[in-house]
Amino acid sequence: MEQEADFNQQLFAALEEREKWINSTVLPKLDENYHMHLTCITNLFQVLEKKSLIVPDPYKNDKKISSIVAPEGTDFPESDRASVLGSRLNDYEAMVDFVCTYVKFSSDMKIDTLSKLLTLNRTILWNSFTPTCPKANTRNLAALTNMAKTGAPQLTVSLINENIGIAAQTSGDIEEGLKTVISFRKESYKADVRKKVLLCSNFNSAALQSPNQMQAEIRRLFPSQMQKIPYSAELINELIQEEIGSDKAALRAKLLSSMRVVADVKKKKKQEVDTHSMIMDAVRTLGTLCEQYEPIIAKEKENHEVMESGKNSFFDKLVRLFRKMFNMEDVPVDYEVTLVDSTTNAKRKEVIHFNKFISELGKRTAYYAAMATKNSPGYAKINSQSDEVVFDFVSKQLTENNKVMALLTALDEYFKNNVDKAIRSKIKGIKMELSMVKNILQKANQQRADYSSYVEEKAQMKKLGISEE
Repeated sequence: MEQEADFNQQLFAALEEREKWINSTVLPKLDENYHMHLTCITNLFQVLEKKSLIVPDPYKNDKKISSIVAPEGTDFPESDRASVLGSRLNDYEAMVDFVCTYVKFSSDMKIDTLSKLLTLNRTILWNSFTPTCPKANTRNLAALTNMAKTGAPQLTVSLINENIGIAAQTSGDIEEGLKTVISFRKESYKADVRKKVLLCSNFNSAALQSPNQMQAEIRRLFPSQMQKIPYSAELINELIQEEIGSDKAALRAKLLSSMRVVADVKKKKKQEVDTHSMIMDAVRTLGTLCEQYEPIIAKEKENHEVMESGKNSFFDKLVRLFRKMFNMEDVPVDYEVTLVDSTTNAKRKEVIHFNKFISELGKRTAYYAAMATKNSPGYAKINSQSDEVVFDFVSKQLTENNKVMALLTALDEYFKNNVDKAIRSKIKGIKMELSMVKNILQKANQQRADYSSYVEEKAQMKKLGISEE
């Protein structure tokens, strides 16, 4: 009995330590990987939509999500690939977004929920991302991304490859994190049965003579001791083997070893972090803004033309005709928009000089395109600067782009609310592109914050005379 008590004591202590580690390390990383994964798949799917390689689900905005359900993975005719895969990818993106927004990761999550997340994560097998993959969704998505890269600018190809690479990395990390929590939940379940059933005063110790008797005794006490917790025959059988099986010593040793991973991990020598690479990651992230600003510029120009076409007096038509005949520049147009402060909800008016605003946004887009990849001259120029200069550059760009985003949001609302009703359907919204801009700015800001925190911590440690190792 003393040996049994010692095992239980070790196991309960190990589970308690492992739970602390999961809450402090595994779950925050899991949440971070989901958000990063969402950004990557959104970027990738958007490229495919722009190239008309997939057709977005026309009802995607009407679908209400209340539980985690993985998209279908059955085969489909290649002739239906654009529509079927488009619908499935929309469902996948929406489901990952649902997880990021509404799922609260905790060490007491239900195994069923974790299993559903695991199935969702395998919608696309990113580590087997080839046109010959046996899984229909992965095979067809890989084929379409290859088509998207054919003849595309090097920037687009680099962005596709980068997003696929990060999607594969984050998907693998998500898989590992979910499996870690599932394993812990299973052992926690068995530990609860040990505490509430096996150590219960009503438990008949004579039942420990055989697996069948022990299982019958656990079943007898389970409803009253475990309340509404469902009975898992698989986990109970594992527990019985660990308690009275012929190889229980080996099973117990393996169990304790698996739960002590955190406590037994040896501290590795802290590797020197390349702070310059950290802050340059933010630069490359900002460079991807060009992919979002290009369609925004095109749509806003069209919206502007729709607004102008609403002016249909004889004089307006005559002016437009003469300007078109003589290839004259458009008359400068000002739009008075309403800006809303996201923190205070305070509103203020601001005038957008449309031609100048769009021209400057075009220059900004070209500038970002020139620094989006590592082998570009624009990137090399910034990369040659000191960490402090690059940090200031990133900070300035974040401030400027946040203002640009606020103006674009206000302009989008202006066009929708002020165009003539008869031609309102011609106005093109930029909500999806603005959402992507927001994600990119958040990611770059986080990378900047990570750099800043590390540099400050390192400086403080040096000041206190503390070694990093």
